[in-house]
Formats: sequence, structure tokens, C-alpha cells
Amino acid sequence: MAGKFLAKSSGFRYMIKKIVLCADVVIEILDARDTFGTRNTDLEKMVRKFGRKLLFVINKADLVQRKDIMEFPKSCVISSKDPKDRKKLLEFIKSNLAEKPARVAIVGYPNVGKSTIINLLKGRRSASVAPIPGHTKGVQWIRIDEDILLLDSPGIVPSYERDEVSIALKGAIEADQLKNPEYVAHKILEEILQKDRPTLEKFYDVKFTSGDPQDILIQIAIRRGRLLKGKTADTLYAAKTVIRDRYKGKI
Repeated sequence: MAGKFLAKSSGFRYMIKKIVLCADVVIEILDARDTFGTRNTDLEKMVRKFGRKLLFVINKADLVQRKDIMEFPKSCVISSKDPKDRKKLLEFIKSNLAEKPARVAIVGYPNVGKSTIINLLKGRRSASVAPIPGHTKGVQWIRIDEDILLLDSPGIVPSYERDEVSIALKGAIEADQLKNPEYVAHKILEEILQKDRPTLEKFYDVKFTSGDPQDILIQIAIRRGRLLKGKTADTLYAAKTVIRDRYKGKI
């Protein structure tokens, strides 16, 4: 899982402590599709321990209905894809600064949109962006304006996250690194089928013959022309496709 820090790795606590101590304010980026699930309570405890201010930015609001987003105090809901949210986010951050200029650390799970948020604030591409969990390498300071200096960091998975499926459903592990991509794809499909089956069928251009996730993977593979020897459907390809489409916010 290159490009992110796991709580069980030897350098995790040192890296987190270093990030927190360097900042005046720590902003935890959360995924609007799973606001509470993408909170890192290990990190939050450390931020409070060292007396830093903790703020929350709930990103990817464009992927869910506003009424379904779980909010709480000191949070700001945005879509980093919407340029109009730049002013809203800047005002939120600056209104919570005790002193200016301030050093602000951006932290969160892999693939919650840290780099796209930095790019939104900067107004141009300053941190490299890709829809691959853990893409940002190391840490880097980025000046937003005369009031804010941002510290970007790799995605961080907390110590209590030990279940690969749970981590994958939060978009925090690349499809190729999963031990069982088909099982993860099943969980993703089950969740979406309950909410909006027609949109899923339209996206993959397939009329599902059943609600069984494995049958759906077979249909997706066939529709994409991905067949193995003996003309059997390449369901592993279909599973990884579903997982990546979920990460990218396409489904």
C-alpha cells in the first residue's frame, strides 16, 4: 500500500506526530458517502492531545444527496470539483484561525480528495492528482495565500482498521492490491442496488437479469468483451472495474 501510512507500521505514529506538531490547525478530510466511517479517531485524539485545532471538511458532496450527509460541529461540506466551493472553504478555514498566517495540515484516509481540495484552494494544480489511493508521496508545504500555508500528507489508515474489505469500501486501497476483489465488488454492488439499481444498469449499459452481484459481474464482463479461455466471463476484471469506478465516484 505504497504512498500511505498504516497505523501498524513502525513509522506511523512518528509521522502523524510530526505532521500534527508542525501545524496550527489540522483539517481532516472526510468522504460524504461515509462521513463517520472515514474519521480517524486515532488521529483526532493526537490532535487534541497536542492542543491543535481540529476542523472537518466533508468532501465529495456531489456524489450524495445533501440530506444524506452526516454533519457535525466545525465541519464544512463541499465538492472539490465545484470551483464555487473555493470561497466557501477559504472562509471556513480563515474563520477558524486564531492567528494569521497559519500552518494548516490536510489529513485523511487515502482517496478522500486531499489533493483536489488543495488544488481547489490554490486555484491551479499544485499537488499531483490521480484517482489512485495513496497517490500523494511524502509530505509537502503549499502556500495558498498570505494567510494560509498548507501541509499536504499521504493518506493515513488508523490502527483499528484491520479488515481489508472495510478499508476497500472506504476507497483506501487500490484494487490490484486486494486479496479478494470480487468480494469487495459484491459489497459495493449490494449497496448501490439497494439505492439506485436503474442508474447502475444505465452506467454499465446492462439490464441485470438478477440481483446477484456475481451474475452482475458476469454481465459486465461480457458487455465489455472481457472473456477468458473457454469464453467464460472475466469476473476479476469486472470486479476491479466496479471498485475503480466506485473510487472515482462514477457509481
